[in-house]
Amino acid sequence: EELVRVADAWSVPQAAVPPNNIAQGHVYVFQNEEFVRLLATTHAWQLTRNPQYAQKVARFLRRLADPEHGYPATFAGTSLGEPQEGDNFQSVAIAYDAILDADVLGAEDRHALERMFRIYLDTIRTPLATGNVGNWNVAAATSGLFVSLAIGDLAAAERYLYGTCGFTDFLTKGVMDDGWWWECSTSYNFWVAEELTQCALAAEPWGIDLLHRSFPVAHAPRTTLTPWAAQPILGMSFDKWGP
Repeated sequence: EELVRVADAWSVPQAAVPPNNIAQGHVYVFQNEEFVRLLATTHAWQLTRNPQYAQKVARFLRRLADPEHGYPATFAGTSLGEPQEGDNFQSVAIAYDAILDADVLGAEDRHALERMFRIYLDTIRTPLATGNVGNWNVAAATSGLFVSLAIGDLAAAERYLYGTCGFTDFLTKGVMDDGWWWECSTSYNFWVAEELTQCALAAEPWGIDLLHRSFPVAHAPRTTLTPWAAQPILGMSFDKWGP
């Protein structure tokens, strides 16, 4: 009932434009809460098959992919930052996949959305290349996997499963022997567990079984081996606390 209530009440906004599209030092397309409404409306469409909900989702995706005011122009979808951006693009990929059978996206729409998705994958390439196994990169890599699968690019998907700062890295370097996530925050622990589980479930329809396979353990004392991790700023620590 709550999903339907949100979907009924949602009026898809126009993309933010100057001077009202700057927050936290960067330009953006939508306020972060709009992505929450997007996912709720996507779920409402799947549960009710009400075509009005699919049309709202498609309208949001078109505006997000708009080359003049959307993500291709701003390189930031949300008014917040990471990890919200990664979490949101995971939702965008889910929304795109969920309405493909609703006959609300034309060939030009799909072309624009795939272009936006590939720009996003290119944008997250550099931060993931640092090797930092942390919650921000979990968000980025998870969205990268979902985006890759949504556009059917298995070569790209493999990078987010087995490459630097991918699923395997997070599982073997970020999860300690007792099953706790190395950042030792209850919220991070449950959230990362949810993200990794969703990655495994998303890969399953493509014949990739991550739920029942073993991975080699990583014995390094730190979660990232980049030189600056030995003397991190702001009192941070990249040491693994625990067994």
